[in-house]
Amino acid sequence: MSYDVIIRNGTVVDGSGMPRFRADVGVVNGKIAKIGKIRESAAKEIDADGHFVTPGFVDGHTHLDAQACWDTMAGSDPWHGVTTAVMGNCSFSIAPCKEEDKDLVFRSLERSEDVPRTALMAGVKWQWETFGQYMDALDKRPLGINLAPLVGHSALRTYVMGARAFEEEASTDDLTAMCAELKDAMEAGAFGFSSSRRTAHLTSDDRPIASRQASWEELYALGRTVGDSGGGVIQGLGGSKPQDDEAVERANLRKLALESGCLLLESGIRNSDVDRLPYWAESTEMGARMMGFVRPKRFELVIGFRVKLPFDTLESWKPVRALPIAEQQEIFRDPERRAALVHDALTLPSGSMTGAEARPPIYDRMYLMTDLLGDKVTVADIAKQRGISPVDAMVDLALETDFQQLYSQPDDDLTELSDEALLTMLRHPNTVMAGSDVGAHTTQCLDADFPTTLLGRWVRQREAFSWEEAVRMLTFEPASVWNIPDRGLLREGAIADIVIFDPATVGPGTPFVDNCLPDGGGQIRARANGIHSVIVAGVEVLSDNEQTGAMPGKILRSNTAGG
Repeated sequence: MSYDVIIRNGTVVDGSGMPRFRADVGVVNGKIAKIGKIRESAAKEIDADGHFVTPGFVDGHTHLDAQACWDTMAGSDPWHGVTTAVMGNCSFSIAPCKEEDKDLVFRSLERSEDVPRTALMAGVKWQWETFGQYMDALDKRPLGINLAPLVGHSALRTYVMGARAFEEEASTDDLTAMCAELKDAMEAGAFGFSSSRRTAHLTSDDRPIASRQASWEELYALGRTVGDSGGGVIQGLGGSKPQDDEAVERANLRKLALESGCLLLESGIRNSDVDRLPYWAESTEMGARMMGFVRPKRFELVIGFRVKLPFDTLESWKPVRALPIAEQQEIFRDPERRAALVHDALTLPSGSMTGAEARPPIYDRMYLMTDLLGDKVTVADIAKQRGISPVDAMVDLALETDFQQLYSQPDDDLTELSDEALLTMLRHPNTVMAGSDVGAHTTQCLDADFPTTLLGRWVRQREAFSWEEAVRMLTFEPASVWNIPDRGLLREGAIADIVIFDPATVGPGTPFVDNCLPDGGGQIRARANGIHSVIVAGVEVLSDNEQTGAMPGKILRSNTAGG
């Protein structure tokens, strides 16, 4: 047999959870043709000695819907081994939508998901109205990895109701139109539907996003449409800060899962979500399939002089922070001007508890983002070592690193998330690994490193999982939950989406700010350590952290659409 690619001498961890084994992997026409001893040669051969060879990782929670219009490589996801990403989560797709209503959709992305309006206006060239047309438009774009879209409830409501979507419950005619478009979207290949009732989800003009105006009857009707159209996941809704009483919310979510017949997928990244595990399990036993997605790290917000600071809300800081970086650095090198700014930062309340703004500072929980697998060092630690104030410590570190130093701080009610609670959620059968949020929170979060954090921290360092368990959590399990065909396992005949990594060194790299947005703005990114190669459909897209320029990815279409 003639092979296009042969990966030699690697240790195969096939995604099933079965024991790893040493073998070669041969690829022909984008599919795995043989796993075993291969004596033939190939046009391209990769030596994987000392490395694990696994299926490509699946990221079930991204917001790449807009970014896919300008970024062919899907942000930081591929650096961490992701070859397929699910987008359209939390109600925030950008289709269906008429071009004249795009600003209504952008308002939600701008505030709730921290995607600058200027980047959206510069980067999204409108070529669609319906969801199917959006998928067709992305089909024509070069992509490095695969994208699996969900239909966002807020976009769907806006498509049918316009500005009324943010103010009113849907009429009978509105709901009929929404169900019709959702049915068409499912038939075009959408993998499901997403919604949100979270009170933290606001528009840039401080209104609830459109999906928060929906009645439960509206959600039941849309859920039935998804189920009747062949099925798919229903993602999002409440979970952390529901609008309803807890008991009412749980009853309604269970009814939604029962009536739709679909898997209902919530988030699970808080201590309080441990209490939801029995509820998800009991609901599933009753026929209401429910799960939570989890990630192997706390939800933390990023702070830094090249992104956002809590002090940006202070009147004395606003004009300074609006200046170019070089001019800001000059001001902070001036002792008198620096002292005045530091005084205000130490004595005046700053930050915001909602939206895309930085949270109020908690210096003994504000961690330096340098060695992400090493011992945690806080701003309070640095201040104590140097005998200065915490704000002075932040300024010093910024000046010492050309303003590149970044910090992470747990978000509001997430401050007490313990390792024990996190492991309980990670190990529960009603949870699934997901959650980079890539495409959103451009200057606010970095969670694209969740696969390499799982492998580096929880497998190699903590030994909480075996390599086989962790790879299954990143591949077969999410591919099964989102029903993504031919992904998640290394099997002969499967699509050759493959990751090759070094188990001795795999882990998250140091994050940095990349001025890569269409408006010239910054986005927090991070490469990985120990990822040797990332292959999509038999074509190498990353080699030792460098992009090859190949674009073998595509928009995936669900089994509902027949492909």
